[in-house]
Amino acid sequence: METQSPYLVVSDCRALYEKAKAAGAKMLIDFEDKEYGGQAFTCSDPEGHIWHIGTYDPWETHEA
Repeated sequence: METQSPYLVVSDCRALYEKAKAAGAKMLIDFEDKEYGGQAFTCSDPEGHIWHIGTYDPWETHEA
């Protein structure tokens, strides 16, 4: 049973989604444009590890 899953911040989410899908990753949450402005998807690899991948960086500082 998986007890952790990383969130990867990437610049080109759609390209990585297409590459992961072509490599056989199982899509758990399909690619989507998020209402808060990012893009993301969630998949599992052949060993069952869960990966959350998106463009939104929660640690990025935003000026008011």
